Amino acid sequence: EYYRKDRNEVDRFVEASKRGWKYAAEHPGEALQICMKYMRDGNVQTNIVHQKLMLEEVIRLSKGKDGEVEFSPISREMFDTIIKKALGTGLIMSPLQYEEIIKR
Repeated sequence: EYYRKDRNEVDRFVEASKRGWKYAAEHPGEALQICMKYMRDGNVQTNIVHQKLMLEEVIRLSKGKDGEVEFSPISREMFDTIIKKALGTGLIMSPLQYEEIIKR
């Protein structure tokens, strides 16, 4: 319901998230320091080695064939699986359509 009501805000959040991940890939040390600050402030138990490994993995999975961080749309099958699980756990209350969410 939120997406349908506030589509522009959600789209802006997605674009900002993409810019943030690209920045983190280009400035991993800074990204890790920021992450650790918020983890400490939130009293979250972690360490920089673990966070570095997670950041490296997210960046690795985000790279296209040219080695640049990119964000390709997920497949329809993966989308349908996610929606089914989100509905089953109550994370979302009504199904979403692939064409409504995924923009190519």
